[in-house]
Amino acid sequence: MSISPASNALTAVWLLVGAMLSVETGWLATGVTGIDAEPAQAVLLAAARHGAEVVGIDVLHVSRLPRFGGRLTIASQEPGVMYPPPWFMAASLPAGDYDVTLQLDRAQAGTLTITAGDLTAPHAVQPAVEQTWPLHLAADGRGVVMMPDDVLRRAGGRILITAKWGNE
Repeated sequence: MSISPASNALTAVWLLVGAMLSVETGWLATGVTGIDAEPAQAVLLAAARHGAEVVGIDVLHVSRLPRFGGRLTIASQEPGVMYPPPWFMAASLPAGDYDVTLQLDRAQAGTLTITAGDLTAPHAVQPAVEQTWPLHLAADGRGVVMMPDDVLRRAGGRILITAKWGNE
């Protein structure tokens, strides 16, 4: 019995369709889309924070990640509808401790305004290209927004958030 090239092509198409449907089902089940990674990452952080099992997938390796914190860094992908756009925006981050890393294109002092839910506070930025500071969210961080002042915006930069729990 021989396998025809058409059978190979049909098998490949079915595998791709199956993978696509699996991903779409996962998005529907968690209420996120593939357009912006931040909502999916926040869902994963919340699940890990509440004791759910997290699985890591590498090229040829799948394993459970018993200590998940510190392994996921969130960078806001889409600026949203605000103008000027914030450097970081997350619809919902789980309560806990995070490290905020600011990476500037050139060293510049300024102010970053951080909003989480109903709380807003200024953060003084030092004239360094990269700096990290802790952020504690006492309750789930609904609408976390980090907006640079005009001086920082001219310097250019981006913000990364890393969960600190679970990696003791």
